[in-house]
Amino acid sequence: MLNSANILPIRIMEGLKYILIISLLKTLVHAEDPIIETTSGKINGSTVVVQNVELDVFLGIPFAKPPVGNLRFRRPEKIERWSGIKETKEHVAACAQYEDGMLDDIPGADPWKIKADIKEDCLYLNIWAPTEARKSRSNLTTMIWIYGGGFISGSSTLGEYDGRWLAVSQNIIVASLNYRVGPFGFLSLNDERAPGNMGLLDQNLAIKWIRDNIASFGGDPDKLTLFGESAGAASGTVPINNSISHKLMKEVIEPVQLNPTQLDSIFYVYGSNIYSSSETEKYRYVLDQVAGDTMFKCPTIEFSREWSTHSNVYMYSFDYRSNVSPWPEWMGSPHGSDIYYVFSRALYTTNSSSEDKEVSELMSSYFANFSKSGNPNNGDCVDCSNEPWSKFTQQSQKYFAIDKKPKMKNKDTSMYSVCDFWSDLLPKLKEPSSPVPSGSQNIWTFQGRILTTFSSIFFSLVLFWNILC
Repeated sequence: MLNSANILPIRIMEGLKYILIISLLKTLVHAEDPIIETTSGKINGSTVVVQNVELDVFLGIPFAKPPVGNLRFRRPEKIERWSGIKETKEHVAACAQYEDGMLDDIPGADPWKIKADIKEDCLYLNIWAPTEARKSRSNLTTMIWIYGGGFISGSSTLGEYDGRWLAVSQNIIVASLNYRVGPFGFLSLNDERAPGNMGLLDQNLAIKWIRDNIASFGGDPDKLTLFGESAGAASGTVPINNSISHKLMKEVIEPVQLNPTQLDSIFYVYGSNIYSSSETEKYRYVLDQVAGDTMFKCPTIEFSREWSTHSNVYMYSFDYRSNVSPWPEWMGSPHGSDIYYVFSRALYTTNSSSEDKEVSELMSSYFANFSKSGNPNNGDCVDCSNEPWSKFTQQSQKYFAIDKKPKMKNKDTSMYSVCDFWSDLLPKLKEPSSPVPSGSQNIWTFQGRILTTFSSIFFSLVLFWNILC
């Protein structure tokens, strides 16, 4: 006969058993992979949990026929509808490109090394979407990332472009895409065998696929924003992609910092350094500044001036350097260093300082706010600066300097003075017989500055507010 003392433990054990069963059932429900019907067929993704938020993740969604064989160098063709359910849980490949071994010797460059297979069959896209958005048809904004690399390299498979943290922190959908680079993407024979700009046409086809299907993921097809770095920034300004947008916005980042291996090689002849170490460092700094000013800063400012005449432009300079930065101190804030913060990764990384988290919250909030409303100042941002981000105009030419203490800066800073100097000097050097221009004269016409502008945009960050038809 059982007494009450014996019955109690038994009841407790039975209760724990049911709790365990319920817990297991809940886990199984949460672990169920999402299956979505698209215009191309059904796809099966994965469910991940970030900060207790469930996220649907789809990697390697094909949006075009493989550009191989008779389709090599040609315009991309829409993917044919498949039968059954296609697994989209892993990155498939990066597009064919030259593998630059120089990155092996650069400190801090490991995140930029492509670790995925490199193939011609590479036209795939990726989507990170809050699970609840799909279930409740939330019509969220979608931000579409276009990677950089000077149109000769790059891949959406890089870990730096993982959209899960940005999607969760800002309650948006994040997408990214692959496009052909190098000769596979931009060889032109002026005929159908190689019409040229195939890489841009790849982007356009991927964006249209996202527009046509994003509602199934919980997104609003009328709320798509392109954002990119380097060549990805340039892509949205060209007519192929810009024709599908009604509004465009341009942002500026700190210019690229050439690495010491590149610069020091200038001063080495047959392995013998003709300068002392102190002189090498001095010239390295000077060359870095000259290259940054003439290739990136100044043409980007000119580009912003042009666009501000017919669009809302918000310009920024990313000056923040983390205490745990892997890059040499002389490089300051290297090209692309803000991507880590835009994608909200610092918010969820254990070694991030409080300042890292504040900068990441600032960057990701501004970008998300802009994608939602066309104004980076709209929305909530607990750690954002109290000073509003003012528009860049022909008159004010203000830009937002993002550092430990973000603030607006005016056009009378040294950056603009330097650019006025180069604006006068460079045309004179190219055309020695031309008269010396005045400092106030605008030397570069917009038409004559196209190539210079694009070399700048390759190393800039651009946001495009796209209302796709």
